[in-house]
Amino acid sequence: MRSFVKIKEQTDASLHLVKETGLYGYALLTAFTAIGYGAASYSQDSYFWQTVYLTFGVFMGLACMEDYEECVFNKTDKDIRLTKQTVWDRILSVISQRPASVVVFNIEDVTGVHVKEETVTYFGKGYQVVLFMNSGIDVGVTDSFIFGRESSEHTKLADKIKEFLNLYQPPEGLSDDSSSDSGEDGFEHITDQVIEEELKKNQQ
Repeated sequence: MRSFVKIKEQTDASLHLVKETGLYGYALLTAFTAIGYGAASYSQDSYFWQTVYLTFGVFMGLACMEDYEECVFNKTDKDIRLTKQTVWDRILSVISQRPASVVVFNIEDVTGVHVKEETVTYFGKGYQVVLFMNSGIDVGVTDSFIFGRESSEHTKLADKIKEFLNLYQPPEGLSDDSSSDSGEDGFEHITDQVIEEELKKNQQ
């Protein structure tokens, strides 16, 4: 199964979302590693080349694994922090303790949450939950579209973010209906007055 955004932690003040490598990524890692191991085991080449085959299989598998992403909404600090790390970034961060790059947005700039859809040949439909900012830009909760998932799952995630940010919108068309109703009432009132005046003139 491909990875999807999960709620890692939720409190009244924060909402922590993460996207990790799913079973699909680990399956590819296992497959490429097995291919490299098989090539090394059945090869008549030297140990050097057998090591190259195995290492190449492992590297190919790691390259196919999906990125690790975080999205943290914090009402206390009034910010949104987006973090993205590849497999290599996570390995290097453990070795060199290098901090991950973080993109920060103001949580008060979010005006809406929506689900975008994209269709790609051979992959099907992909979806991405995006945040509408008052500056006019769209910010994805994930860096890219997610394939292999139903749109309802993304809609539920978007609704969860709306609920956390208290982004409730009035039903569409409500103001239009009320204005049209008031316009019709006013028109009927004016028509009645015109009819009464015409009747008075005819009586005189």
